[in-house]
Amino acid sequence: MCAGSSIGNGSSEEQKDVLIFGVSTRTQELSSAAFVLDTQTWIWRKLLQSDQGGGEVPAPLASSSAASVIGRDNQCIISGRATLGDSGYAGGLIPQHDTWLLTVNGD
Repeated sequence: MCAGSSIGNGSSEEQKDVLIFGVSTRTQELSSAAFVLDTQTWIWRKLLQSDQGGGEVPAPLASSSAASVIGRDNQCIISGRATLGDSGYAGGLIPQHDTWLLTVNGD
């Protein structure tokens, strides 16, 4: 129930980190947390959410997809998200059709 995308780490075109966005727990709790895996050190870091662009931050939803933005090493697009029905996963997913630009600036 999460999305992943490669993102640049700012040091070289060949060096890419991996961004993971949105997770679901075994108790059907959704999260809009974002994590980055440094593929050189294999160390994870949790990103802090900020609305520096003056907008909102994504709500905790499921079934996201992610794609890196060509020419922008530190950005990816998150889209196609859904919320749970009244019965949790058994009730199916309800599409939300929202799209976000996620920018990684340090933490």
